[in-house]
Amino acid sequence: MAMGWRRQRVLAQAVYGIARFRLTDGYRGMFPWSVQLQTTSICEPLCRFCPQRAISGLPHGQMDLSLFRRVVDECMGHDELVGLSLSLQNEPLSDPRLDGLVRYAAGQRRNRATVGIVTNGVKLTPPRLAELERAGLDRIQINVQASREEYEQLTRQPDWYGFQRDLSQLERCRSAVEVSVVRVKLSRRRAHPHHYAPPFGEGEVLGGQLRRLLRRALAACPIPFYQANILFNGDVIICSHDWERQVVLGNVREQSLASVWNSEHANRIRRAWLRHRERNLPSCVHCSVFRDLAVTPVGI
Repeated sequence: MAMGWRRQRVLAQAVYGIARFRLTDGYRGMFPWSVQLQTTSICEPLCRFCPQRAISGLPHGQMDLSLFRRVVDECMGHDELVGLSLSLQNEPLSDPRLDGLVRYAAGQRRNRATVGIVTNGVKLTPPRLAELERAGLDRIQINVQASREEYEQLTRQPDWYGFQRDLSQLERCRSAVEVSVVRVKLSRRRAHPHHYAPPFGEGEVLGGQLRRLLRRALAACPIPFYQANILFNGDVIICSHDWERQVVLGNVREQSLASVWNSEHANRIRRAWLRHRERNLPSCVHCSVFRDLAVTPVGI
């Protein structure tokens, strides 16, 4: 299956970002192409494979509106930004303020960035999506289980057919809708997450070969080079998969996102990847994202 235009663009940005970093030995005056913003850390524990249970002991809460507006104002004023996703390690539809947050982000846009969310789709009905579209939502990614058995076992939701009916009606919406199928391995003990659809290409036959070529072309995991991930408390973590918040680049309560993104601390972490020292990073040592190239980048 050929790569879609969105994945081709992500690949081009990742290659360019890493090449530019290597040329200048660090980011100076750069801004992330993609920003994920956690308006709330709340997520109903529906999916059994989700790491939410593992981080239940960490601080949780909602991002206060003043911080949200300050971050959005900065993001929407940068031409480099391609996408702003109002979701990160959560279920954005759990935030009762979501319509207003989308409306504010879309209203502050002074660039070509899209405003989107990533959801498990359980609370997403055609009327709910219509409300979000009226607020200014441009993109939505829905992560779903591949079969009725997986859906019912993993999310504990019995109405598989109703969920499918709602999904089929979303094709009428104005927003760009992307459905990512979560591949899982079911066992009697528990369900193990496998991965999402590959970001830069699809297909079982060419998958392994394509991944090897992309790893060689990229030379490092692209996420720290193009995507900023901001938690509800303002912490900027290295990656959306750093669930335990082990590597924090800075905090946008204390400084601008641009300052965090171009800081020497962030640059040292990127150099570690390029020098094959990622095993020194606690968030990366056991991660398989770069090996599998298996998570669809969002917010772009």
